Amino acid sequence: MRPMLLAAVLWVPAGAAPVPYQAVLEAPDDAALNLRYARERAEAGEFLAALAALERVLAVAPNHPESRLLYAAVLGRLGRPEEAGRELAELERPGMPPAVREAAGRLRGRLAGPRRLSLEGALGAGGEWSSNANYAPRTGQALLFGAPVDLAPESRRREDAALTSFARLGGRLALGKRRRAGAVWDSSYYRVDRRGLSARDLQGVSARAGLAWRGLTIQGSFDHLSVDRDTFLRSPGGVIRLEGRLTPKAGVWMEGKGAYEDFARPSIAPASPERRGPRWEAGAGLSLGGGPGWRLQAGLRHAEKYAANRVHAYLRDGVDGALSWESATGAFARVSAGVDWDRYAKADLVVSSRRRVDILGRYGAALGTPLGFLHPWMNSLSVSALLERVEASSSLLNYRYTENRVSLMAAWRWRLL
Repeated sequence: MRPMLLAAVLWVPAGAAPVPYQAVLEAPDDAALNLRYARERAEAGEFLAALAALERVLAVAPNHPESRLLYAAVLGRLGRPEEAGRELAELERPGMPPAVREAAGRLRGRLAGPRRLSLEGALGAGGEWSSNANYAPRTGQALLFGAPVDLAPESRRREDAALTSFARLGGRLALGKRRRAGAVWDSSYYRVDRRGLSARDLQGVSARAGLAWRGLTIQGSFDHLSVDRDTFLRSPGGVIRLEGRLTPKAGVWMEGKGAYEDFARPSIAPASPERRGPRWEAGAGLSLGGGPGWRLQAGLRHAEKYAANRVHAYLRDGVDGALSWESATGAFARVSAGVDWDRYAKADLVVSSRRRVDILGRYGAALGTPLGFLHPWMNSLSVSALLERVEASSSLLNYRYTENRVSLMAAWRWRLL
């Protein structure tokens, strides 16, 4: 992104004393002070700090054009062109002063620049440890024709460690004169090599491609999963997502997706074809910005899975929430929680005459930081740590288990705008 992107909206008075962060904390509703602070931070290249200050300004004065122009420029500099375009569209609408509309048009041209294509990618590797890698029941027993039996030693809870790696490539090709629409795509590959379990090699490939216009994105999707180099699942489908903003700090989203899950017959799971069938999911959520770098997210989901053998068909309702913080340097922290409630369509008589009903709780905490504090050229490198806990309760003791997981990851990320 060229430095000229911010030139049209940055102006810090010569000789003006810098605004200390403490002054912003003491007067979070002072729009003029926060705007000065945002200009200074953007000029210094601290775009996340500038973004947080501008969100405070727009919460107090949502129709202030200069603040919205700078907000759009900072979003563009952070590689969020769709959001920047939506801000500029508000300034270009009929009824706005001609000078404001002209400034927004100039900024849109600088934001788009001569390059219609933007790309971003990542490579990463790390390791993880699981306290219950085979999801064994916590009681050490399982039902067989309705009667509890003790598990064989090899089927009991087993700890395991794994090496993990991933790669990702995504991009956008702007379309149209005003470049409000675009072709978008994203692809990823991940691999998990376990040390102790019989299924040592897990590989997944995912791809999405489609069109985006303002807050609407429509994409086709394809997922492929293999276990020990045998195909386990092929899943073609599609996704439609709509995003919008209620205020500068509050956003909403709605999403629907569907896929046909074509389970193969790998040697490790010869009965997998019984799971074949379509699956669809619909969800909606809300995102709220708080103080500098803080964000709260919450969402609701409903899914239905159909299967050749209705033992594997289910209805699912879920709720998710997360609280995250990101510093001006890119360091982040996140805590999250989610609960799924699954109701299966038919009892598996080999297990029990009772139908299966599960409640699955997931809880996590993550920390990460770029390594730019060691040397500027290392700012594209980052390290992160993730702690997760899963608690599964069920109407059938076969599916009652707990798992703790610790993951460490190093990643290199790049962006071509």
